[in-house]
Amino acid sequence: VPDSTPGDIRTLYPTERLSGGLTTGIRGNVGVWLDPSRIGLEASYTHFFDQSTTESFGHQNGSILGRPFTDVSTGAPNILQASTSDGFLTGSVVVSDHTEMNGGELNLLLQGDPLIGDSFEWIVGFRYFRLADRLRTDFRTNIPSMGLGLQMYDEFRTSNRAYMPQAGFRMNFFRDRWVGQVGVKLGVGWVSQRAILD
Repeated sequence: VPDSTPGDIRTLYPTERLSGGLTTGIRGNVGVWLDPSRIGLEASYTHFFDQSTTESFGHQNGSILGRPFTDVSTGAPNILQASTSDGFLTGSVVVSDHTEMNGGELNLLLQGDPLIGDSFEWIVGFRYFRLADRLRTDFRTNIPSMGLGLQMYDEFRTSNRAYMPQAGFRMNFFRDRWVGQVGVKLGVGWVSQRAILD
């Protein structure tokens, strides 16, 4: 909040980058036919590389740095000041977030008669997926003239795990050195959700 125009409030965090975007990962797939060309097992694992960001905001002369909150006794919005425009308080706010995603599946393959394509497989199996997020805010403020300081943090952690039996089919097309696959899987299961607030 610039001191000269108290009504001019600028949000420093979150920014538009939280809306998402492209992410990278790896996927591995292994399988074996137990009964030649009839029954097989297949397993795969997908891991998206963890995404982490940290942003720091410090004291600036002429501005007030703080965290908004709602006063539970009155229901009115307020601000917890980390620094003041006159330098009586000098502090900082550090925000860090972290996201993890991974999952895998294990399937039984049953060879069927190809209706379309060169081979056809029924799929029966199980899928697992996990998404975990963490958001932490470190708040520090000091009173330089008195040699006093205050430090505190808020941390929010969530974890979502999905467990789904699944079934479907897959068609394979072979052309020289090229292999194409078209398939459908339907999974129905349950989600375990957990949230921890510090």
